[in-house]
Amino acid sequence: MRKRFARLTLAVSMAVCLSAAASAAPDDLQTGTPCMTTDPNIDEVFVYTGASFTGTCAKLLAGFYPNSGTGTGGFGLPNDAISSIKVGSTVRARLFTDGVYGGNYFWFGGGTWANMPSGWNHVTSSIRVEVNSRSTTCNDLGPDEYALFRDANYSGDCVVLHYSHGSYPQPIYMGIANDAVSSVMGGPASTCADGSAASVGLYWNGGFGRPVFNVASGTSVSFLSSFNDGTSSLATFCGGVGP
Repeated sequence: MRKRFARLTLAVSMAVCLSAAASAAPDDLQTGTPCMTTDPNIDEVFVYTGASFTGTCAKLLAGFYPNSGTGTGGFGLPNDAISSIKVGSTVRARLFTDGVYGGNYFWFGGGTWANMPSGWNHVTSSIRVEVNSRSTTCNDLGPDEYALFRDANYSGDCVVLHYSHGSYPQPIYMGIANDAVSSVMGGPASTCADGSAASVGLYWNGGFGRPVFNVASGTSVSFLSSFNDGTSSLATFCGGVGP
């Protein structure tokens, strides 16, 4: 296992670093913080425990919030406590009924200030804050990007990740529910520092054992077949193969 992990680390370190499209890395694990102003900046989301922007407030930046609470990855409020939201103009918020991006979801576009709609008051358990200018269906991929989808044929909840990020060892870092990925869309072909093609390896059960499915940059897979709903971790490789 130690040798296998060493090879993974080498492969990840070879991935070329291409620039991301947001000031706060949109595919990073984040943690909510207390609101220090009345209204959010354009790149911030404020969530409240009370209706009409009352009660306790937490501030979120672009990224992943797989849990409630104030610990790492928490959105800063108790579970099932959000009643209203203010969304800055350059971001949007996707709220999930279950932890780690599971269950049903509902998104609020940039510039939205609202109470939770019917059926969504006090039900949020995880959040993903995305760049509002990007497609809600993840079909506008650029260099260094690929997208994961809950459903086949590039449908359902989706998240954009980066080859240059390297590894996503658990679903909390992947931004999508565990054992939920059914299709993968690759953006333009991306290369590593050595000039070889970048690809992403999909793994069972978290960690980095032998990858069961590899998807090279510049290619897409509309249905993962025998690996459907089995992804628990990801890692970038060079030359189109894993360790």
